[in-house]
Amino acid sequence: MLPFIGSILGGKEWKYLELAPKVECRDTSHLDTYFQDIIDKGGEGIILRDPSAPYQPGRSSGYLKHKALFFSLASSKILQELTNHFCNI
Repeated sequence: MLPFIGSILGGKEWKYLELAPKVECRDTSHLDTYFQDIIDKGGEGIILRDPSAPYQPGRSSGYLKHKALFFSLASSKILQELTNHFCNI
């Protein structure tokens, strides 16, 4: 699949598009380190793929998005207010 996509991109540099390399997860420690590295570089997260699942275009149960959850001080306050309201605190 990657050689096909690489041939479409034609070796050019694109302003908003970058082909990410495939990285095999060795263990949970490797996953945590790799994920944190992506986040530290400004990425949103990573996609985990079940290696035994066949390729399917579109949404698939063989893929899992692993994203960081960020809260600013403002969104944290809003979340607290919503929690208080819906939990009748």
